[in-house]
Amino acid sequence: MLSIGRMGRGQGTYYTNLAREVYYTGIGGGEPPGYWLGAGADGLGLHGQVDATVLHGLLGGYGPNGSELVRNAGHEKRRIGWDLTFNADKSVSVLWAFADYD
Repeated sequence: MLSIGRMGRGQGTYYTNLAREVYYTGIGGGEPPGYWLGAGADGLGLHGQVDATVLHGLLGGYGPNGSELVRNAGHEKRRIGWDLTFNADKSVSVLWAFADYD
């Protein structure tokens, strides 16, 4: 099953807040820090650990130096991307739960 969500303005905060909590318990401790990877990051001169301020700027359509990367940079109705989640149907989980492990 594929779930597709449209990410709008301000939803990038979800990803930076993950660093503050453990997903399953909601208690502090957090995810490990992210690191810039890939040709896109290289092209923008991004290396090392992700800086939340730079990430929010990129999600808003601005480069690390504040220059506009897209026509609608900073626009209120800008869509920053798509969030894709892939998972098996519920029937697969039910079969797994009742499977014989011997």
